[in-house]
Amino acid sequence: MARSAYLKPGEPACLNQIGAETAVTRSNEKTDLTAVVCVGPVDRQDAAYAQLFDCVSDKGTDSVADLRRVSCGDPTATLQVVERHESDDNACPPNTAVRLRFGPGVTAGATICLRHV
Repeated sequence: MARSAYLKPGEPACLNQIGAETAVTRSNEKTDLTAVVCVGPVDRQDAAYAQLFDCVSDKGTDSVADLRRVSCGDPTATLQVVERHESDDNACPPNTAVRLRFGPGVTAGATICLRHV
């Protein structure tokens, strides 16, 4: 005779997920199903995380950009953030060389205005 037992984990976690920064769980009282969504790792060097006065380097090609946050002393730094809006308004000052616009999703979106250094 075979017997199986289900034991609900005490604390759902992101096991064996290197760099996972957040675990989101969902369950209900009617079923024994628990869903765990692991988020991360997040690449903090991505230009989407650039703040005012941060510098950015484009390590991509003519057809595909690869904008990365770098130290302003880095010789590859070619752009600097002059404004950042926590909305996707796409409004930048006249001296803006590059506009990065991130549409709403988890946040309200963002607009990052960059000038050449």
